[in-house]
Order: sequence, then structure tokens, then C-alpha cells
Amino acid sequence: MRRFFILVLAVVSVIFSAELAWSQGRLLGRVVGGNGEPLAAATVYLSSSTSTQAALSNADGYYVFISVPEGQYNLKAFKRGLPKTEPVSVTITANTTTRKDFILSESGGSVTLLAASKPKEKPAERSVTVAEKPTEKPADRPIAAVTKPRDVQPAEKPAEPAQPAASATTPVEEDEDIKRITAEAEALTSQLNAAVETDVQIQGGIEAVIKKIVYPETAMHMKIEGKVVARVFVDAKGNVIKIDILKSAHELLNEEAVRVLTEETSYVPATAGGKPVAGAITVPLNFKIQKVTW
Repeated sequence: MRRFFILVLAVVSVIFSAELAWSQGRLLGRVVGGNGEPLAAATVYLSSSTSTQAALSNADGYYVFISVPEGQYNLKAFKRGLPKTEPVSVTITANTTTRKDFILSESGGSVTLLAASKPKEKPAERSVTVAEKPTEKPADRPIAAVTKPRDVQPAEKPAEPAQPAASATTPVEEDEDIKRITAEAEALTSQLNAAVETDVQIQGGIEAVIKKIVYPETAMHMKIEGKVVARVFVDAKGNVIKIDILKSAHELLNEEAVRVLTEETSYVPATAGGKPVAGAITVPLNFKIQKVTW
């Protein structure tokens, strides 16, 4: 009887896992500069009322979210020294790959939606959604509660964005670059699930992170506080791959946590067999007015 009960639980678990995987989609794209050059280490921030993730672009400017629960999300991209893009809405559909490309430049940012596709079915060409017009409103920069405020330079009127490198009528799965970066992301995800001898560590400890926090000005004025718990995934070279927000606070605090953990923090990679490997670390940040604690 006991064996039968265990078998039933195993079957239910497999069915549930399969349904969960089927209810997820993928989001990917490329981040380039004003002249079309790929931008590495740009942060792409994906959020909804139930899920918040961030991914960093690779050396070729590509970013990938392998498993995203279906639903409606807000998407934005930013990189140190460049204006943020305004949030855009994106719909993730189960068993479907959606692509959004970003252009980040000193004159402003823009985003372009390319064709979505279903990798498990024969792809059908779809028309492209017209790129949203870049806003002239300068992107808000957070102002520190514990450090010297940063000067914010208003963004100039952006020039017409260059056309994205990928064809708008080419299904995502037919793009060789997309196949390659998706395979790399899947392989890296498998590595992250492997056992390690030592976990990822933060250079300088959590205190080094706290010193770099810039408390969002709007959050200070509205007296917004909260705790953000982030799972930071790091490759064998110590570079951030992605971040999952395990415990969410206000959107302003979530975004600042992602910014400081991707742009201001250095990591020591995990080890296995005496060699550096991909791994992860969980970082809790408790935001309080005039103080950020661990």
C-alpha cells in the first residue's frame, strides 16, 4: 500500500511539472547601442504582480529568459551611464518564444517587438508590432538616502532608432544566433542545478552591497520600506547571469536591488572539484528610510 501511495505521488508530481513547464514561455532579444553595436552587461528587467526577474546581456548583446510563467509583464532595460527605456508591456504565451530588442543610447532608449513563434510547432510568419516611439521624458535616477545624490542630466530628443538586426518576418527559431544563445542558456541553467563545494560569495561581504544602495527618492518621499530577497545566479567567471526576486517589495525597491546587485556588486564564483563553476547566492536586503540592512 505504501509503495502504491509513493508511486501515485510520483506520477502526480511528474504531471504537475509537465503542466507547469507547458504553461511557461520564453523571452529573448538583443540590446544594442545607438550605432547598432552590441551592449554587454545591460540589465533587462521583467516584472508583473506575481513575478520579477532580471537577465543580463552577453558579449553579443543577447539576453534570454528561459522559463517565464505566461501572463502580462512590464519590461525595461538599463545600463550604467545610459538612460533607461520606459517600461513596455509584453505578453508571454505558453510554449511560445517572444523577442524584444532594445536600443540604448545617450539620446534615449527604445524597444522593438519582433515576431513571436512556437518552437514546438511549424512556425508561421507574423507581422511585426511597430516600435514604440521613444519618450522625451528623462529617465528617473534614484537618489541616495545615505550617499551623495547623483546629478540627473535630461535626455536630449532621441534620434530615429536604427532598424533591428533581425528580420521582422523571420520566426525566432530560424535565427541561428537565437538557437545558439538559447542552447547556451539552457546548458548554463543545467550547470546551476549541479552540486557545488563552495557557494557564490560577495566580494567585501553584504556590507559592500549596502554601501552602494541608492534609496529611490520617490520611495523616501512616500516613506516606502520593505524587504527584497534576491537569488543571484553567477557564472564561472563571477559574472551575473540572472536574478530572481524570491520576496518582492515595492517596485521601486525591487528595481534598486536588481541595479545594485548587477552593476555595483562583485562576486566570487562557486567551486566544484577545486574549479570555479556557475552557482547562486541568496541576498536579503531590508530597505528602511535612512538605512539599508541585511
